[in-house]
Amino acid sequence: MNIAAGTTIPANLVHHLLQTGGGGVSIVVGAGTSMEVPTSLKSASQYALKAHTELVAEGVILEGACPRPDDLAQVADAVFIATGSQVDVVLRLPQNEFRTARPNRGHLIAVACLLERAVSAVITLNYDMSFAAAITELGGGDRIGIIEGPEDGTLLRLTNLFFLHRSAHRPAEEWIMRSVSLEESWKGGWEELVTAQIGGSPVVLFAGLGTPVPVLVATVKRVRGAYPGGQDRIFLAGPGAAEDSDFAAALNLAPANYIQLKWSLLMYAAASHLVRRMCGGLLDAARVIEHQRAYPSGPVAETCARLQQLDLVDLGKLRAAWLLSSEPYQVEVPGQSPLLADILLGIALIEGHVGLQARFAPTGIVALAGDQRESPTVAFASGSGHLNWLTVEAKLNNRLAQLPAGTPRPGYAVVSAVHGGRVQAASPPDIVRDAEEDSIIFERPLTMLDMEEVRANSELAEKLVA
Repeated sequence: MNIAAGTTIPANLVHHLLQTGGGGVSIVVGAGTSMEVPTSLKSASQYALKAHTELVAEGVILEGACPRPDDLAQVADAVFIATGSQVDVVLRLPQNEFRTARPNRGHLIAVACLLERAVSAVITLNYDMSFAAAITELGGGDRIGIIEGPEDGTLLRLTNLFFLHRSAHRPAEEWIMRSVSLEESWKGGWEELVTAQIGGSPVVLFAGLGTPVPVLVATVKRVRGAYPGGQDRIFLAGPGAAEDSDFAAALNLAPANYIQLKWSLLMYAAASHLVRRMCGGLLDAARVIEHQRAYPSGPVAETCARLQQLDLVDLGKLRAAWLLSSEPYQVEVPGQSPLLADILLGIALIEGHVGLQARFAPTGIVALAGDQRESPTVAFASGSGHLNWLTVEAKLNNRLAQLPAGTPRPGYAVVSAVHGGRVQAASPPDIVRDAEEDSIIFERPLTMLDMEEVRANSELAEKLVA
């Protein structure tokens, strides 16, 4: 992702993202976070104008009954006065689109931050389910609480997604939409309890918010009063200039605490500090292994630097692939660092032997790039010290069978930390495929090599790229 020169994430925000034990940051998001592709929803004002036009045309409200047709709350107020209910407004919103909204990269990175416990809570003012979809995509349903209303208190986890205004799955009358609900009804109720979550976070980051929200402005004042130096603990991000943000003005935000970035770029830039720390830890572990085992040294620092080009989501997916995890996203676990570092050392050694550079993918497959027109690809995996050879082979083949359509399947895999070392199968796994190795119908069977064999024999490294 391209980030404008000079745009940085404030040091205090980075510090709390990286703090030991996690949970130093809460993120509060509005409609702007769901407008980026592929979520591609519209702004609240666009939905309000469309609903108002239909409501007037169908005679639900009179022309002029709503002073601000671009304000969804005021449209809901006018409809409630006319009908005693806000249902007619909700019916004119794209409820199915809200329920089936796809996550964009910002959503996915934010959920990865929840899984890594760098962020304690995401609090969304939106009705759409894009964040919930991101949790599903990364396999976080058992680790992140999805709280859509006060009755969901038993679903709380260490990290949580809160729908402050309810979700599109809730009945129309429960959506927090009318002015009285936004400005007064939350006081002493569940919404105030949710915002206490914000108050309990040392740092709060607001994103995708255009107009001031009373409950949030009140919460900011409480945060500033509760923490020394509270002015430095509130951050706001948006695509425009700080002076053009009504929300920044309402928060009385210091200029240094405004981050001029769109949603996905914001999350990419913030999480890149986590990626850098994680890759630095892997490099440290690799140096320890080099010293302890006297492995031949390859350009492992440069290899780690290229690994660091992945974003947080792709790094977590690559960890899952290399560790043969059943989850699509594997969080950082300190005890696993030597296993991953051992693979990186092997990749660095192969790079040195064949004169090519590794390019990493979240699938765990590495392309060895150079001057060749086509870069050979190799899969890597770890037995984690307890999986035997045949189990690793089965798990690896299962993963490769699930590669997205069109992804080249590697012919070789290099595996490390396999319990008991290599075991030869009693018979070929697929006699037909053995007979049809050059067939355009059957894929070539995967040839597995032990990492220690590759270290001991440079000719095997050459074989990988032949």
